[in-house]
Amino acid sequence: MDKTGRIGRNITAQLLSQIGIKLLNIAVSLLLVRWLGPARLGAYAYISAFCYPFGALGDVGLGSLAVREISRDPEVEAETLGAVRRLYGSLALLSTSAMLTVAVLTRHDIRTIAAISLMGCVTLFTSITAPYLVAMTAREDLHRLSLHQSAGGLSGAAITLGILWAGGGVTALFLGAVVSSLLAFFLARALAGNVPRHGDVPWPTCLALLRKAIPFGLVLVGFTVYYRLDMIMLRWYWPAEEVGRYAAAYRFLDAMLVLGAALGAPFYPRLARLTTRDPSAAITVLDTAYRMTLLIGIPLATGATLVADSLTSNLFGTRFLDSANLARLLVWAGLPVLLVAVPSHALNAANRTWLMAYTYWLMVIVNFTANLFLIPRWGAEGACISTIGCNWAILGLVLWGTKKELGALPSTRTAWRYALASAGMAIMLHIAHGWGLGLEILLGVGTYLTGLLFLGYWTSQDFQMLREALAS
Repeated sequence: MDKTGRIGRNITAQLLSQIGIKLLNIAVSLLLVRWLGPARLGAYAYISAFCYPFGALGDVGLGSLAVREISRDPEVEAETLGAVRRLYGSLALLSTSAMLTVAVLTRHDIRTIAAISLMGCVTLFTSITAPYLVAMTAREDLHRLSLHQSAGGLSGAAITLGILWAGGGVTALFLGAVVSSLLAFFLARALAGNVPRHGDVPWPTCLALLRKAIPFGLVLVGFTVYYRLDMIMLRWYWPAEEVGRYAAAYRFLDAMLVLGAALGAPFYPRLARLTTRDPSAAITVLDTAYRMTLLIGIPLATGATLVADSLTSNLFGTRFLDSANLARLLVWAGLPVLLVAVPSHALNAANRTWLMAYTYWLMVIVNFTANLFLIPRWGAEGACISTIGCNWAILGLVLWGTKKELGALPSTRTAWRYALASAGMAIMLHIAHGWGLGLEILLGVGTYLTGLLFLGYWTSQDFQMLREALAS
């Protein structure tokens, strides 16, 4: 298959699918948040946060490891996918059993346990879907993966809208997630095409793969616990309404997490090959990709800060007006999320996954400790402060690891262009305040792009490097 411009096509496909899904999710979120209100949204967010770490235990990083192994040696695809199938099924059963046991032992009410049980079903269906997604990613067929994400987003949105139209509540929404995950399985199987099967891979081979996946699993579980811990702790000290207020604002950070994943994922298979075969080329890819995240991340955080009031009121309604200040804080926790996406993939590709695991689990401890002091006193605002500090600390530790392990840091020497153009955008947004959200966004984007033109970005080495990387 011709691979010319594959990274460019993959990034384009990922971004288009993620932008489309995110726009759709925004529309559904608007209805969901307005329908549930602060209290029921808080309950919905709490159950999701409770279940996510157990869902991560059902994966333990097998997907990332399998992609790396298959990318390096396509001949092992059949055996690796066979082992992954057996492991995913077993881990899903264990993690679901553990989740239900903890839910019962911690004396949740019957409705909450019922919703958690439904999320267990989602974990089981996800486990049989995952091998097909691994195959598409390892082959760099991210346009197919993007189609799967888009179709899954559409079906999930349609199911959610149907539940809201029928007057369903929190439990019904989780039942809808079960149906959506089942549809995602059938779609993944169709899109993956000819996925080789290896029969029954011996358990010793599966366990050997599982041992290799331990650092990936620790990263995934640590990542999941880290990004859901504050939601759970907030519910310990504050009523569901406070959790709902925080959950509404957190959707801005979730959007930046999705964007970071979309920007970083297309580079991972390429980095997995280059880090062992041509380290200097891998550093060039890392440098170019990092500048791309700066190009997007700086104006995104600046603009979201200035239009947070309009975004919150338009999306979530007047009951969530006090979430705007939380959103304004959380977008600055989102900027390091964008910037860390590609360096973390580089460390994983270079067999430095343990460093990522240490980083996230250290930040779980720091975040937990900080929240013990901040959340009881300041509620959601305290959780925001802890998240901002910890996210920037993660970025610093990952960049330190990149320098230590790969011998180079991604360059920021031309970030001044993005900062100056963003400053011009900020001035325009201040002038256009109150003109309507759509016009404000249009003027902000136009001002930023014009600023880059006057600052010489479109003829700069940065832009030429980005073009070459996307065409490679």
